[in-house]
Amino acid sequence: MKVNLIIKNGLVMTMEGKGVGIIEDGAIAIKGNTIEAVGSTFEITRNYTAEREIDAKDKLVMPGLIDAHIHTGLALLRGIAQDIPHWMQKGLWPFMKHVTTDDSKKGSMVNIIEGIQAGTTTFCDYDRSMIDIVENFIKIGARARVAELVNE
Repeated sequence: MKVNLIIKNGLVMTMEGKGVGIIEDGAIAIKGNTIEAVGSTFEITRNYTAEREIDAKDKLVMPGLIDAHIHTGLALLRGIAQDIPHWMQKGLWPFMKHVTTDDSKKGSMVNIIEGIQAGTTTFCDYDRSMIDIVENFIKIGARARVAELVNE
């Protein structure tokens, strides 16, 4: 069967089976944005051909990570106050009133790109101006569960 991509010769973590489900010398066949099959390199290369192959020798191939709690729009304030007592109320909140919607959107894009580079494929994000921030997830193509921040 013809697919677009085969990732082969890797240590494949499937999240199924004993433990977390490890396939040594494993492979993945991908068609479009769908995983068609996962198995040993022998099995996958015997049953599939691809336009492109990636040799994952000495590499871990694993499912994408899920960030279950993030405020991507606050990226520009990163590092500003975590080393003080009451860091949120006394350190972060005084600066938040100066962050514009445009600042949040730009900072959000930085956070999303960093997350993708680290293996995150799904973000659970809530912040102010999510209607603007969600455009970043669409542009990048990342999965997201978003909610507008309610704060008093």
